[in-house]
Amino acid sequence: MFSLRAFIKNGFLDAVGRLADYQIILNAAGWLDKGVLMEGDLVEIQSAIDARNAAQSALSAPVEDAPSGEETPIEDTLSGDEAPDEDTPSGDETPDEDAPSGDEDALSGDGTPAGDAPA
Repeated sequence: MFSLRAFIKNGFLDAVGRLADYQIILNAAGWLDKGVLMEGDLVEIQSAIDARNAAQSALSAPVEDAPSGEETPIEDTLSGDEAPDEDTPSGDETPDEDAPSGDEDALSGDGTPAGDAPA
């Protein structure tokens, strides 16, 4: 026989990890107010949320590979005889002011367009 209580409770238990915790809690509280779920059901749902959060925090805990003080800086990973690619801009280069920009044909010496020289 169909049990609405079991259906709703199993739906919330399946939603743990798929929906935000607060959504599950608020919806379950609504079903408690309607008299479908019991306080024991909410305890079971909360326990499932807590177990998932504990497992998730254990997985995301930082793992130290190297003991403190033995970390290698990124700058030290290149040997001295390796030069960066010449085609790759380093970002600290400034454009040469004397280099032609390609627009000099259209400008006169004072910076105005060549055809618009003052009379």
